[in-house]
Amino acid sequence: MFIGDSLLAAAFISYIGAFSYMFRQSLWRDIWLEDIKAKGIPMSPNVDPLYTIVTEGDIAKWKNQKLPSDQVSYENVAILTSCTRWPLIIDPQKQGIEWLINKAEDEKYEMPKIQVPGTKNWNKEVVRCIRDGLTLMIENAGEEFAPSLDPVLAKRYIQIGKRFIMKFDDEDLDVNDNFRLYIQTKLSNPHYRPEITAQCTVINFIVTEKGLEDQMLAIVVDLENGELEARRESIVKAQNESKWRLQELEKELLKNLSEADPETILENQELVLSLENTKATATEIAKQQENSKKLEEEINMKRELYRRVAAEGSILFFLLMQLSFINRMYQYSLDSFYKFFRYAINRTKPCDEMEKRIIALRNKIRYKIYQWVRRGLFERHRQIFLTQITLRLMQKGVLTEPYRPKEVDFLLKAQPKTDGPKPPDWMQEKHWQLCVALSQLEGFESFATEVEKNGVRFKEWYNDLTPETTPLPSDWKRAPLFHMLLILRCMRRDRITMGPVSYTHLTLPTNREV
Repeated sequence: MFIGDSLLAAAFISYIGAFSYMFRQSLWRDIWLEDIKAKGIPMSPNVDPLYTIVTEGDIAKWKNQKLPSDQVSYENVAILTSCTRWPLIIDPQKQGIEWLINKAEDEKYEMPKIQVPGTKNWNKEVVRCIRDGLTLMIENAGEEFAPSLDPVLAKRYIQIGKRFIMKFDDEDLDVNDNFRLYIQTKLSNPHYRPEITAQCTVINFIVTEKGLEDQMLAIVVDLENGELEARRESIVKAQNESKWRLQELEKELLKNLSEADPETILENQELVLSLENTKATATEIAKQQENSKKLEEEINMKRELYRRVAAEGSILFFLLMQLSFINRMYQYSLDSFYKFFRYAINRTKPCDEMEKRIIALRNKIRYKIYQWVRRGLFERHRQIFLTQITLRLMQKGVLTEPYRPKEVDFLLKAQPKTDGPKPPDWMQEKHWQLCVALSQLEGFESFATEVEKNGVRFKEWYNDLTPETTPLPSDWKRAPLFHMLLILRCMRRDRITMGPVSYTHLTLPTNREV
């Protein structure tokens, strides 16, 4: 390993955990990596800090402990298992804490869980874990911690001979080397004091859209074709166990080689037999993995048919998370979402054709999730949520209406053009300035000119009580539905809240049921 690899891995563990996947990639690939190269520090070609820290075998073991199979989860656990400061996990969907519980069960060690404050006599539980070398989990932490926890977080140890002493709760405690501490918060965007971020390694375990899509794909396939998903899980588990076994054999072999006497290494029958056994086992595992890989590819081809259903669920959940920006009380747990997601799949009518089944599943999921969410929304926020769904489905290519970013941007935050020609007598100046600005977009080049030429007909539409349901004048009546929204945005801003109602009603397949 080159010194540049170690430098990049150390920076990755120390600083990158709090950020999102895209920012992490930008930070270490575009900034850190380029800086290391510019300084001429030796490093491996195509270095990846994740695989500098851990191996494929480690990741395989974590996957068997039900860690989500996505890059961000691998990076998070690599940081969590390698950092020297106590991990502070931002985990609103409880992905991280569930993996830690599964890890404790798999490796058969005790992990008490407390809340500070909240758990009765929590300080006694902390003392027990420190003395006995247990792994302690502090759940649902807020933005501030109890002052008495400060020595634990800061690792204020005093060394006396071979012993480490820590003063906690007016008591001198012997610190067991096996003591571990994990802190979990459900807050999605916490603001911690600098002292806390210096004492802990902050790790962002918030689920990603791609990671959630993979998890939902497993749910859909399990409900639609349980036997197929069970076969896949069995194969993946066997592959992961093989990778871990091979890694352990390699470690054992390297240990035996390092401990062997160089002068008698060729006469060491035990070492020779160990080498032969390792080689034979490695060959057998390689054959098993090759066969398993072929089977997994065949199964994945069948599973991918349901990918669009999983993508629908993932899109909807991330739209729910954005509702908290409108009002902080709009909070939805992943467990509740999964409940309605499964309910919608189970309530979908059977179809003989796969394509019809996929469409029916998507429509049912969309409808049931909307029904569930709308009950808890204020009336003025329901149409916002429905419009968000429509725009996101347009962006993903689910709806026939094309998604044009400039047009969506204009709908949301249109800027008037103040240096254009004078408005017609019948139109307010601020509306005319928006019409001129709209003429800068592709497909609207002649719009402002036509409004002037066909002033009588446009004036009738302009003065209509419900222009969103009235056809536009001249050739504009054949314009796409979204273009009609943009014109409404320019000329009748007072009706723009009603325009999306008509648009979503005509665009969303399931909106007719709503």
